Amino acid sequence: MSTRWLKVMRAEYLRELRTALRYPMEIGTGLLVMFLFFAGIFFGARQIAGGVISAENTEMLMIGYCMWFFAIIALNAMSIDVENEARQGTLEQVFICAPAFLPVLWIRALVKLSYGFFTVMLLSLMLQLVTGQWISFQLADILPGIAAIVLSIAGVTGLGLMLGALSLVLKRVGQLSSIIQFSLFIPAFYDFSKLNPQAQAWIGHFPFTRGIMLLRELTSTDSLPSGYWAQIGWLSIDAAIFAIIGSLVFSAMERLAKQDGSLAHY
Repeated sequence: MSTRWLKVMRAEYLRELRTALRYPMEIGTGLLVMFLFFAGIFFGARQIAGGVISAENTEMLMIGYCMWFFAIIALNAMSIDVENEARQGTLEQVFICAPAFLPVLWIRALVKLSYGFFTVMLLSLMLQLVTGQWISFQLADILPGIAAIVLSIAGVTGLGLMLGALSLVLKRVGQLSSIIQFSLFIPAFYDFSKLNPQAQAWIGHFPFTRGIMLLRELTSTDSLPSGYWAQIGWLSIDAAIFAIIGSLVFSAMERLAKQDGSLAHY
């Protein structure tokens, strides 16, 4: 990476850090809301189940919920950032600046996700404390687990970039973003192991889904599941495809917005 882009990354890290320090109440309140939301789901499900939820189901619930929270951060890192620029009337100024906006947007997403990773870890600790159930990862599962998480979120980030592309033309896509966020509830909490292998193979190509299945396999077995790295390979291909499609859609919407002169609109 050239010195120029390293400077951009440093500037984005400092900007994100200063924003977090300036608005700690916003970050803390958001984390508290997500915690209370999970508590409502968990204790409600436990009451329906007769007061007891198995350790396996509790782990599946926590993994799915933390990954869903991380996916929301990934979606917002792309779509909300563009929408905010448009709402503030600074979107056209960003495109006029020397660094191309698309690479800058990817750098911003990387910065937000690196900070978001620690937020997800904190949320995970809070969930394990409130449920009394600790996620059983072996030491050898750390690297495979991180690979599944990173690649899953990369695919969701590509999906978020498509939403960001729509923001260039439509300016406000918050409701559509909310629909997609809540649609990710399905892969986050549905047990795909009950489906036949052919259905699992097809569904696994959707963003976020294969990574969830792999993480559940890691926690349910004492050793690395057979064919795990082959699945990681497929997950890498899926993530790359969504990232490329998102970048192409963004470039197309950028040209369209420049042609009709709507970049300065909000």
